[in-house]
Amino acid sequence: MSLVHKVRSAWEDRFQRPTVEQILAEIPKPASSLASGIRDAFVKDGAMVERLTWHGVPWRWAFDYSTPGGEPAAYLIPSPQRLMVAIPVPVDLLAALSPKKMAKPIRDVVMLAPVVGTSRWAQWDLTARQQIDDLTAFVTLIRNAAVAAA
Repeated sequence: MSLVHKVRSAWEDRFQRPTVEQILAEIPKPASSLASGIRDAFVKDGAMVERLTWHGVPWRWAFDYSTPGGEPAAYLIPSPQRLMVAIPVPVDLLAALSPKKMAKPIRDVVMLAPVVGTSRWAQWDLTARQQIDDLTAFVTLIRNAAVAAA
């Protein structure tokens, strides 16, 4: 009798903390440039820091981006099947955001996103370079609205 031992991907294995390189190596080639692009864009101005954190099923190991000492403003979920970005949008801030300042694909997803607690949890499959600009602009819009509301 032989035992079959399934090897888990680094992204799935919560018991072994992976390196960033191990996680990125599991992303398919077409999506790897998008992952690098959005990672660079989120930390470009130095306002946000990146952390690789276990988030449980279904996100598993994911990158979160937050201001130092603050709550995460965005998540990059580097699933080997599909690259995703999630952004929690506080419901109280949503009323202060001008819909005209949001790209239509961003606005449509945010308005239909489920409300969990005090935030709408918007999630996108990252498939095109234009999304990087739209999503980073949206995160900046939310951060600026939060600062103005404080």
